[in-house]
Amino acid sequence: MRFLADEGVDAAIVSALRSDGHDIQWMAEEVRVDGIANERKGWIVAQAIGKYHTQLAGAFTVIQHATIRIRGM
Repeated sequence: MRFLADEGVDAAIVSALRSDGHDIQWMAEEVRVDGIANERKGWIVAQAIGKYHTQLAGAFTVIQHATIRIRGM
């Protein structure tokens, strides 16, 4: 089975599910907006919300350096 695990999920849980053959994408392992000051990160997120606010309700959204992915749930 495929799972998307939030970064708050314990590493032992992710490891156990992977050992059982599950495909786990763990957000703690994903590329973050590193190397950017916290103020700039806040600005990036605020700009994305301002621009895409009508599409965000009930959607799964990933904001990266220069891209945004919005998937309806």
